[in-house]
Amino acid sequence: MNYRNWNHGEKQNGFKVKDSRIFATCLIAVMGVCVLFCYSPLTHAVEDAKVTKKMEKAETLFQKGEIDNALSLLEELAQKFPDDVRPTIRLARYYLDSKLYQDAILYAEQAYTKNNADDKAKSVLCEAFQGIGQMNIQLRKFEQAEEAYHKMVELCPTDDNKKRLSFLYAQLARDAVQRKELPAAITAYEKILELEPDNQQLYFELYRIYVRNDQKDKALEILQKGVLAFPEDMKLGLALGSVYFQEQKFDEARDFFGKALENDPDNFHVANFYAQVLWRLADKKFEQLKNDDLLPKVTKKPGSTKASIAEYNKEVEKVQAEMLALKREIYQPVVDAFNRAIALDKDQKDPKLLMNSAIIHNFLGNEQDMKQAYLAAAQIYQQRLEADAGDLDAMHYCAWCQFNANEQLSDAENLFKKLLSLDEQHTHPTALIYLGEILIDQKRYDEAQQHLKTFLADYSDHPSRNRAELLLDYIDAVLKGTDAGKKPTKLLLKEPVLDFGSDDETGLKLDDDSIGLSEEELLGN
Repeated sequence: MNYRNWNHGEKQNGFKVKDSRIFATCLIAVMGVCVLFCYSPLTHAVEDAKVTKKMEKAETLFQKGEIDNALSLLEELAQKFPDDVRPTIRLARYYLDSKLYQDAILYAEQAYTKNNADDKAKSVLCEAFQGIGQMNIQLRKFEQAEEAYHKMVELCPTDDNKKRLSFLYAQLARDAVQRKELPAAITAYEKILELEPDNQQLYFELYRIYVRNDQKDKALEILQKGVLAFPEDMKLGLALGSVYFQEQKFDEARDFFGKALENDPDNFHVANFYAQVLWRLADKKFEQLKNDDLLPKVTKKPGSTKASIAEYNKEVEKVQAEMLALKREIYQPVVDAFNRAIALDKDQKDPKLLMNSAIIHNFLGNEQDMKQAYLAAAQIYQQRLEADAGDLDAMHYCAWCQFNANEQLSDAENLFKKLLSLDEQHTHPTALIYLGEILIDQKRYDEAQQHLKTFLADYSDHPSRNRAELLLDYIDAVLKGTDAGKKPTKLLLKEPVLDFGSDDETGLKLDDDSIGLSEEELLGN
């Protein structure tokens, strides 16, 4: 053989010797790869079988109570077969079931990291964080509980897990409210809202806590968001209207309740609030005319002749007629709104509507309508007294309506006297003044003096003190025989103004006697 020719790739038997060597090398490589691919699955299957068998043995040891041996076996498997996360997850599950949550987290995190977010490892991790959270809640370690629950939600953001975190925040909020730490309560409620943006009640709870913390802008903002998210929620809608009312944003309140009434024309509560808002706007308009000196007024002065006096009286009558016409023009929408609300109040839930209507009729000079409204309200309160003879509020308002209607005065007198004898908490001090007025009308001045002096002695800081003093001055003038002039006009309760004065009430109040909507009535509960 010619080695020189071989080395230079000369043909031997029809092919190049050098090419044959290359072919042999490639063939060997291909065969090696084939062996490797065939061997690897086989090896993996063998290892998997070994791990499975060993884990079955570990389970048997667990069942026999040989816990340490079972754990040692699982630890050995985890180290010998690091790519198989099953032993590590089983260790995590054991520690989880044993409520050794930190150990469970340690092993579950190893499995979770090794196997690219293994679902079983994730499940164990979530349960472990949940367990830590529950344990810390029981120990009242709320910060640690919050941290654990946050990790739980980050890993497994299910609705149930979010509710668990929300429950924790709700507990934090309640505790903060009890400690009067309102900012902390607000923070907790805001976190709940982030987790549960579809929870309608949360908007109302946040509104209440904002009000208590004197954050009325935030209260208005959260209610606006709530009403936009849940336009059919009457509770949120009425609360929003109450904030408008408190902040004297009557134009916005009118627009809001007007639209709400269009959408729900038979809703008594909306109609009630709409009437109250229109009343405010009418008062505002009338007051503005007064301040701008645009109200009708007498310009002439009475002369000394009959003709000049007659001319003067004629102008007075004309101005009075113009004033009455102007009042009715401004306040007629208010009257209509109250009549609508009264008509919708089929169950007679709110006789105060009738009382407010009577006050407006009195202002407009509609004496007969005023009487009818007062007597209708008195009848409702009388029915309540028949059901509960000790109802002091019903007693007070029934007598007050009879007194202002100037009818059934003997019944009113008896009710006021009974009220004063039963009212140990002095919830209705103005009953002394109303009773005094009834007695003055009957010229029983000594008795009237006694009640009025009692009022001044017992309630020196009461806003109606000036009224009692005027009535006493009148009695004193009558008894002395001097010119007493006209008796002061009747004491009427002030018009409704919204008041956020208490933690649990968002209602309309009139003077100290609280004529208006309680929170339950306002919200339809």
